[in-house]
Amino acid sequence: MNSKAFRAIAVVSGALIAGVAVGSIALATSPQPAPPPAYDHISNTGAPVGSLSTGQRATLEQGGAAGDLNVLRRSAQSAFYEARGAAGGLCFATGGASGEIEALVCPSPGAPVGQRVAFPSKDAPILDLSPLAFNPTNRTTTLLALRGFAADGVTRVGVVDKAGVLHATDVVSNTYDLQTGPVDAATIIAFDASGAEIYRQSFDR
Repeated sequence: MNSKAFRAIAVVSGALIAGVAVGSIALATSPQPAPPPAYDHISNTGAPVGSLSTGQRATLEQGGAAGDLNVLRRSAQSAFYEARGAAGGLCFATGGASGEIEALVCPSPGAPVGQRVAFPSKDAPILDLSPLAFNPTNRTTTLLALRGFAADGVTRVGVVDKAGVLHATDVVSNTYDLQTGPVDAATIIAFDASGAEIYRQSFDR
């Protein structure tokens, strides 16, 4: 990130007091730039889902979630949720438009460091829950749709296929959702408001 130099502007005003010219000088400096995003917060807290179906409640309990379910966003084909984790923190889930929960990730404070969910953080500004199909024979990953959660400060998320083509979508209400169709995925990338890349993760196993 390039630093911006500060400009000092001298404003001079003169007044005659008892025949003597008195000058006063005030220095006005440009405001300091805002600190860079920490990518450790989600401002969208959503709205309560209300009564949960038996299937929703069972999925949440089995996955480590407790308490009520909040919906952060609904699109034509997807829904995005958050819930309090039974072990603390927040759980994040995606599902279909009809309300079923298809993917659920919860924090696990007792898990080894390498297996903990760090989202949202500078090291993990997005939580990708895109449905994938992995072929163990040729070790390729096919992405079926681009879907997940993004921290404040992330404005766009995309997946680059093996041909180098970027399939990207804007972040809406701390979520991203793009019906890509089957994509031979290589890398997922997140961008900030300036269009700069802030995160990159390979799909290679």
